[in-house]
Amino acid sequence: MQLAYDSGLLQALSDLSTITDKILIQKTDKGIEVKAGDDGRMVLYHLTAPADKFPIEKNCAFHDYGRFFGKFCLFDDPTIEIDDAASVITIKSGNKSATHNLAEGNVIKATFSQIRIPSTDVEFKLSTDVIKRLRELSGVNYFDSNRIVFSFSPDTLGVKLRSTRHENTYEDKIPEVITSFTADADFSLECDIKTIQLLPLVADYKVTVSAAGLMKLEMLRKDDISVLVYIAKVAG
Repeated sequence: MQLAYDSGLLQALSDLSTITDKILIQKTDKGIEVKAGDDGRMVLYHLTAPADKFPIEKNCAFHDYGRFFGKFCLFDDPTIEIDDAASVITIKSGNKSATHNLAEGNVIKATFSQIRIPSTDVEFKLSTDVIKRLRELSGVNYFDSNRIVFSFSPDTLGVKLRSTRHENTYEDKIPEVITSFTADADFSLECDIKTIQLLPLVADYKVTVSAAGLMKLEMLRKDDISVLVYIAKVAG
């Protein structure tokens, strides 16, 4: 069966493959959705899109989506065919073609059913440039940081990189990004540094924070694809 598709959706899933290459694209009454997360469940994401973006007849699972998308990018304006019986997807353009084995739907499962933010205590915007800077700093070996601490006040977002192994730290303040602060007092959330390293560098985000220890990042896109990313504080 030849499948119509939206290349923006395929690109969005590729951007999110920094979190995981194992995904299940589920057919729903409203379209399609993907609920996935990294192996440590530090970062989860929920993508939804209209059915015409990838009009599958049944759920479609990938063990290694990044490898599939790499094959897809070798072709100019290709067609895609799915053989559900053989669990194979075929990419074609002119005289060229490539195949990719799909996973069984019962092997790749959705990572979660539903996530709810307990409260909305802070809202702010996080730009791609800031994410890029934090990712670069988190990878610098002389900081040797394995934690990132976000501190929230009515007018400033504070960021601190630290290590649980030594006392060296790096701190920065990002003014004029807080759009709403309804918490009773200033507070902070400490997360694993890998949460920043896994975050896709494809868009700005609207961020909603609960003092209970959860951040929801809504990707600010210009299409009708919705991407929500969730980051939880480290336990203990």
